[in-house]
Amino acid sequence: MGRSWFEGLLFFVLTLLAWGPFLSIGVFEGTEARRAVIARNMVASGDYVLPTLGGEATLTKPPFHYQVQALAMSIFGRTRFAARLPSLLLFGLFFALLSRFLAELGYQRRDRWWVFAFLLFHPLLFKFGISAEMDGSFTALSGLALLLLASLLGKSGEKAKSLSFLAAGLVGGLAVMIKGPMAPIVFLGPVIFLFRRKRFTGLALWMAGLCFPLFLWLVFLFTRGMDGGQLLAIWERETLGRNRGFPLWHFLKTIPLFLLGVLAMGLPPLLLFLGGWKRPLSGADPRVKSLALSFGIGIGAILFMPHRPTRYVLPALLPGLIALLDVWKRGRIPSSTPDSALPLRLSLGGLGFLGGVVLLFAAPPWMQVLPWVLFLLPLAALFRGPNAVVLALGICAVLFLGVDRKAWSAVPKRSPVGGVQHLSRIVGKQPVFAWGHVPPWILWKLGSRVRQSEFFVSPYRGEPWILWEEGVVGEHPFPEKVQKMERFRVARKTLVLSKRTPH
Repeated sequence: MGRSWFEGLLFFVLTLLAWGPFLSIGVFEGTEARRAVIARNMVASGDYVLPTLGGEATLTKPPFHYQVQALAMSIFGRTRFAARLPSLLLFGLFFALLSRFLAELGYQRRDRWWVFAFLLFHPLLFKFGISAEMDGSFTALSGLALLLLASLLGKSGEKAKSLSFLAAGLVGGLAVMIKGPMAPIVFLGPVIFLFRRKRFTGLALWMAGLCFPLFLWLVFLFTRGMDGGQLLAIWERETLGRNRGFPLWHFLKTIPLFLLGVLAMGLPPLLLFLGGWKRPLSGADPRVKSLALSFGIGIGAILFMPHRPTRYVLPALLPGLIALLDVWKRGRIPSSTPDSALPLRLSLGGLGFLGGVVLLFAAPPWMQVLPWVLFLLPLAALFRGPNAVVLALGICAVLFLGVDRKAWSAVPKRSPVGGVQHLSRIVGKQPVFAWGHVPPWILWKLGSRVRQSEFFVSPYRGEPWILWEEGVVGEHPFPEKVQKMERFRVARKTLVLSKRTPH
């Protein structure tokens, strides 16, 4: 017991040491700045219940991610480091619990460290583990809840204490408090297995724990006069409403490319199978099967979404990677055993090389590091048990993403900092209204001067300056008479700054 917890502590500390130095590197990417601005508003106002953006309530997501970011900012200051720290700490806790989970599965110490190393240096886990975006925190918390819930499949009788179900539910409830009502889909794998074992009392306690954090937050909202119908309308738009207006053909034609992308997200651990592997004779442990089922259900649910960014896949990918590494561990061929699959591995390596060439010229932005991984497939195929080779690939990808965070979005004309300074000189201290596609880090730099329309729902209040992105549907100046003052390029976006003029 003592050694198990000490190893978990080591995993936690090593996660902080490996990822922590990258927290302050690079400007905010994507919607990172929007999350950080909402958390900064919490610190400034002292209101940790109602998240606000641009002076308006924003309830598209529950507030737990903003609350932990605000807590970090109150301790370490209102910086990028503090905004990104919660994701790192939660991933550290996940890896600490993973050590105990693998020990319960019967993994030897060396195998536990290999699994930890492959996950620690997985490029996508690293990218979101040092991000201020909420998907990293949600992935880590949902992973914690999954491990707690799946571990109950290995216990029976009094060992499966009621408090264990309740604790797993509470941790899952905190994950729901990050992403909203659709989050429990990722927990269905272990729930189905426990239901088949007739653990009804435990599941009832788990459900109570799952609902409690969200229920408590709603109580605080309603006591402050929040309209329940308004909240339900917002969440309906964020769930079922997103699928309206998308034809069936849109789903069908994008499914193959999406599944190929999911397969690519399995790299570099997928390369381990080229080092000598055969189908294992023994079946997987039910706890691992439940994680694999959660992966399948999560990917299946994402298939029916019209918008499938990488961050949506991440919560399902994490249990899938654990199940994948378990399959490799049970079927790997020792280096002393003759391997008859060498020609097959060399063929797969060659196909991987060709795939790398194709991806190098036609890769979506998040996959730009993968061609370099695929180029080394033939090298991995030549080795028996390429553990070190595959781990080195992951380390190189992590260094690439960490040191050069903005490598895939180089600014052709004006740097992000220069663009903000240029904008600030023009508008002075006057308020600016920004459409949704304007880079959110402008809010972070200019503070309360800029009010952004989140998901294009915030009304225009007559601000003298309007900032919008050229060439995007829905991004346009308002009906009032406006004068275009400046067009400039920032982070591959052509921004147009307009000034409202009297009629």
